[in-house]
Amino acid sequence: MRALQATLIQRKREAPAGSYTKRLFDDPELLRNKLVEEAQELAEATEGDHVASEAADLLYFAMVRCVAAGVGIREVESHLDRRTFKLQRRPGNAKKDRIDAASAILKASADKKAPTPKRSSPTLSLIAPVALLYVATVLWTRFGR
Repeated sequence: MRALQATLIQRKREAPAGSYTKRLFDDPELLRNKLVEEAQELAEATEGDHVASEAADLLYFAMVRCVAAGVGIREVESHLDRRTFKLQRRPGNAKKDRIDAASAILKASADKKAPTPKRSSPTLSLIAPVALLYVATVLWTRFGR
């Protein structure tokens, strides 16, 4: 993740002509839509290699968002560390307004494209990748350094 972060910082400063990463930095709406799209695809993936591929895509777009906001992987790790040591937990329920907003983004994106197959529940589709990302990052933080 640190190597990806370094590459993204470099691309933000000076990207080669036609850089997709630069396009993402310059178009926050595109980046937001890609984050939602990749989270949806990760939630729908069922086979190991496909899950890994979609998780990689989501992590890439998440890191682009972080770098765009001036947030580094250390800040993300710090937040994860603080959550690990909390004694009192929130219930972890999905936030309805966020699910509705994500559904609207997906619908708008789908309206621009050819019809797509019916998707699973937006609640499950968005909670699963976030939970997976959280667990993977905690495990990586604890054991992968």
